[in-house]
Amino acid sequence: MTTAEATTEGVVIVIDEVQCRVAAGEIAGRDLRQATDAPIGPDRDLWREAPGGAPDELVEDEEIVVIEEGVRFFTAARHITPGAADMALDPVSAERLGHLGADFEAEVGDGCTWVVLKEQRLPEGYNHEAADVLIQLPDGFPDVAPDMFWTDPVLTLGGGGSRPAGTEHDECHIERVWQRWSRHIGGHWRPGIDTIRSYVAYIRRCLAEPVGAAA
Repeated sequence: MTTAEATTEGVVIVIDEVQCRVAAGEIAGRDLRQATDAPIGPDRDLWREAPGGAPDELVEDEEIVVIEEGVRFFTAARHITPGAADMALDPVSAERLGHLGADFEAEVGDGCTWVVLKEQRLPEGYNHEAADVLIQLPDGFPDVAPDMFWTDPVLTLGGGGSRPAGTEHDECHIERVWQRWSRHIGGHWRPGIDTIRSYVAYIRRCLAEPVGAAA
């Protein structure tokens, strides 16, 4: 519990697996960020967990959120930097992907686990409406951060057919050719807190902000 729970009024919500007490009713996203003992900084996105396999919802600062008892939120890195034993997909990660409503496949290869998120909807502005997304989970995940992700087919921006910056190279993984997205979460990964669910949220942020077109 946070110190905000010293009051007897309000309802209990969960942010990043920590319970805190806030007033019931409507609250702006920027104010919700202040509900925990350590306010959520601008380097992290705030997401509302959606029940029943529906997509999780990004909470913008100016957005008005209706707060009810037990509603759950999590945060994911907002920062975007362009730029070995075999294992199976662990049950916790598989469950979290299931909660996202994601159709996915996982297989072992090249000393890591590869997860393919099937037919992920894309923001407007790309040459395709959906793409498969490939995630590489390193040995030690989730205590060890993932690095980069890949898409198939190749995604370009606007009518000119230019690739986003940091996506100029294609690579072959699990017998398919993928467009590599050089996006490095680095020190913004929090071992023990971040999961595959928050990494998928990070990927969505990267796709929503493609960092301009490559030369």
